[in-house]
Amino acid sequence: MPYYKWCGVNMNAQILSGVSFARSHNELGPMLFGRDISLISGKQTNAWRYRRAYSLASIITMFRQLASLVQSGLQLPHALRTLAKRLPRSHLQEIVYAISADIDEGFSLSQSLEQYTWLFSPIMINMVRVAEQTGNIGVGLDALSNYLESVQHFRRRMTGVLLLPTLTLCFFLFIAG
Repeated sequence: MPYYKWCGVNMNAQILSGVSFARSHNELGPMLFGRDISLISGKQTNAWRYRRAYSLASIITMFRQLASLVQSGLQLPHALRTLAKRLPRSHLQEIVYAISADIDEGFSLSQSLEQYTWLFSPIMINMVRVAEQTGNIGVGLDALSNYLESVQHFRRRMTGVLLLPTLTLCFFLFIAG
């Protein structure tokens, strides 16, 4: 999914510019119009500049909410759109909208996630693929959320465990020096 550097005007005749995530140049205009911005010009730009690292906590929250929506009976594309509306305006929201559009076009969730390997790890993608194959996407997304929470907990514990010896060593060097 490409990024577009755009220039537009809002309803107050203010010139605005920015970078947005869109499927094509043709979809950029309607997307900005939904934000009350009329597109003046838009040019595709390198995506790597705008890729942000998202915290594991935000990814866990996203998968946990998606699991809840799917388990409550919503179809996956509708659940993704509902989830995207709940997210704050960010690139993550745009990615979720793009994944929803991919699913509307006939791609599976795992195939859609594969386009964002900088955001979703191979184990996340494979756990979603297994959930699709078993037919229990809601349960699989919940299991993925549980797995990611255990990874997050492990990282926090390791940070804490490694922090104490490091601080002790620094204190010792300060005293000895």
